Amino acid sequence: MRSKALRTVAAAGGVATVLALGVACGNSNPAPAASPTSTATATADRGVPLYPGATQTRHTGSTTLLSTDDSVKQVGDFYADALSRDGWKTISKYVGDYSANIVARRGHDGVTVQVTPLGSHTAISVSTYPTG
Repeated sequence: MRSKALRTVAAAGGVATVLALGVACGNSNPAPAASPTSTATATADRGVPLYPGATQTRHTGSTTLLSTDDSVKQVGDFYADALSRDGWKTISKYVGDYSANIVARRGHDGVTVQVTPLGSHTAISVSTYPTG
């Protein structure tokens, strides 16, 4: 049952990312995107590290959206290593040249990191949530 709940939360994070990326791509249906802020802070909710040097483009609830000029693979590799180093247990992981998706858990906290190309940049979504 817990695995099903985690998949549901991970899927919801994916939907939020798609909606947020739609805003960045000019889709007028979702609410307008916030203007980018300066370089992202060191951590998101629940102590998840943010990609070094990335620009935070939005933070709503427990989701932080970032942008960087680094490749999808570089960002995915960073999160795979950083989460493991910080004691997160990887539930699922895919890191490729054109997409990365990492779902991890630490105690009663969960995180989904999604990385995709967006124009000439790389979009990063970090969503955190309680797992039980």
